[in-house]
Amino acid sequence: MAFDGTFSSERGDCDVWIEDDDRVGYAYVLDAEGKIRGDVWLYNRGPAPHAFDESDKTAAPRNPAPYVDGAARFAPPNSMDDFSVDWMQQGGTLFARVFIRGKLAAILANGTKPGWSALAKRDSPVAKALPTQSTPAAETAAAGRSTSPVELHDSWDGKNALVEITRNNHRRGSNFKKHHPWAGQEPPRTILRRPRSVFRRIWEQDWDKGRFDHLKER
Repeated sequence: MAFDGTFSSERGDCDVWIEDDDRVGYAYVLDAEGKIRGDVWLYNRGPAPHAFDESDKTAAPRNPAPYVDGAARFAPPNSMDDFSVDWMQQGGTLFARVFIRGKLAAILANGTKPGWSALAKRDSPVAKALPTQSTPAAETAAAGRSTSPVELHDSWDGKNALVEITRNNHRRGSNFKKHHPWAGQEPPRTILRRPRSVFRRIWEQDWDKGRFDHLKER
């Protein structure tokens, strides 16, 4: 079941590379030359070992049980289709949030070794625990200051509901096919196609209601 794949930043100067070798999953930040500049453990497949196994120096290490949140409910992903990445600029640093099936799994950045993992119970050499207190990583996760614009998407769930989603999670990589299964085909008649003017009107109404007042220049 081993797989891997990459997600490129909006600026195109770095990528996030996801690798699952059928034992363990990791995310890496790659610079424009393809060099690893940041990494984080995402998950183990199967039970966590009691300690770091150094018998194979060429294999990515599994995170040992003392550092893993054993109480967390988690099912390992089946393929790259389960992943998405959102990029955010904060304090001059470009952060990447890695999601698995829409849930935040990790945060990493150029020069951060290791990054923060949602499944880490406490800090280890391969992952830091994703903090809940006010820290750069926590603020990044909570504030959602994304460099990827937010778009409105028809959920196509039979209710024709509109949901907000970042452009990266909406369109990039395998996300486009996931959110637009009828791409390149004639969609079923039950799917409502809205003109762009509808989306513009929704954003204008939100503006008029004061939703974005805190972002206006003072």
